[in-house]
Amino acid sequence: MNTNTAGLIKAIQTGRRKLGLTDEEYHALLEGVSGKTSTKELNAWQLKEVLRRMRAAGFHTATDPQLRKIRSLWFSMYDEGIVKSKTEQAMSAYIRRITKKTANACGVKDLQRVIETLKQWIDRLDDPAARERLRREFVTMSAASPLPQ
Repeated sequence: MNTNTAGLIKAIQTGRRKLGLTDEEYHALLEGVSGKTSTKELNAWQLKEVLRRMRAAGFHTATDPQLRKIRSLWFSMYDEGIVKSKTEQAMSAYIRRITKKTANACGVKDLQRVIETLKQWIDRLDDPAARERLRREFVTMSAASPLPQ
C-alpha cells in the first residue's frame, strides 16, 4: 500500500463514520464499486470512486474547500491570461510541483501553501489592473477553512 492509497483509505474510513454507515451498507458500497468488501483489496481508482460516492452522499473532507479555492483561483488566473491551461491536469501538476504530492494526498497545510503561492504569483503580476481584479476576486471568494466534520 502506497501513501496515496493509505490517505484514500483513511478518508474513506472517516467518511464511513461521518455518514454513519452500517457494516452492511459500507460493504455494499465497496462491493458495488469493486466486487470486493475490503479497502485493502481496492486499487487507487476504486478507492477514489468509493470516496466520490461518499461525497455524493454528503461527506466532505477538510481539504474540499481549499481545493475549490485553488480551482477558482487557477481558473481566474487563466481568464486573465496568467496560466496557459485551464485543465485539471495543469492545476494538479502545479499542486504536485509545490507540494510533491498529488492533490488527493495533500493535507490542509499543503493546500494552504499552494493557495499562498498563488497569491504571491498574483502579487508579482506586471499588469496592475489584472493584479487588482484578482486580489478583489480572492477577497470575495469564500473562506478556505476546513468544513466541520
